[in-house]
Amino acid sequence: MLRLCEIVKDQTTHIGHFMKTAYDLGISVQEETITENILIWLKYLIDKKLVRNTYIKYYDKGAEFRQGVDFEWWLKSASTGKWISLRVQAKKMHPDEKYRLKHIYKGSKEWQVDRLINKSKKGLKKIPLYCFYNQHDTSFNSWTYTSAYKVKSLLSLPYGKVMTRSTFSYSEVGAKPMTDLFCSSRKGAITQNLLQQIQQMHKDFLSNDFQLREEDYIHSSAPSYVTSLFDFPTDSIRGDDATQSEDRPVFVIATIIDDDDIHVSE
Repeated sequence: MLRLCEIVKDQTTHIGHFMKTAYDLGISVQEETITENILIWLKYLIDKKLVRNTYIKYYDKGAEFRQGVDFEWWLKSASTGKWISLRVQAKKMHPDEKYRLKHIYKGSKEWQVDRLINKSKKGLKKIPLYCFYNQHDTSFNSWTYTSAYKVKSLLSLPYGKVMTRSTFSYSEVGAKPMTDLFCSSRKGAITQNLLQQIQQMHKDFLSNDFQLREEDYIHSSAPSYVTSLFDFPTDSIRGDDATQSEDRPVFVIATIIDDDDIHVSE
């Protein structure tokens, strides 16, 4: 049976070909389009190939401004009932092979990265990440990620008279393949469940003096805007919801996982 690891690998390859095809055709694809494409196929593949329940809900575009996030992925362990959340801001690689990371919201002096980090600390803590859509059609570097704290450190570096930079190259970002979150590379040495591995991979990005406890990101419950997806599934990626919340992101995806969803990469 396929595991979540293989599905993320499949999506990574798909992103690379999609980005390269668009680039070769001279078509500028928006980050929102790529994100929607990924979420739709994640739901389809998880439901059909893993035979697991996955729900996706679109709330409203204004949430990206309020929360500094494009989508939020909640993963629940079927065996322990524990939850972990990835709160993700997506960035695409531009034709010059750089990312535009410096963004200040109109009418506000707050940087996007700061809003993402600050909102991720509210209530049940979420792991704040940046994911990158890259123009690579080989290997697993087409869909990568880094910690929002890493992006904040890059944007804080002094840079001549303009004080800070706004664009960074693939090598400067130092992102890791998205598959690293879901696939174990230590054959015969799996000692963590998937939730613990995801948390550990995030910790590996942070400085040694950053203290991370398990209870920071692994929770016994999830917000109502997440659990309501299981109670009242609409089987639709879009739609309104009776429950109003300023904490909701643009997209929410919720997935039930098993311990064997962590898989040793070959």
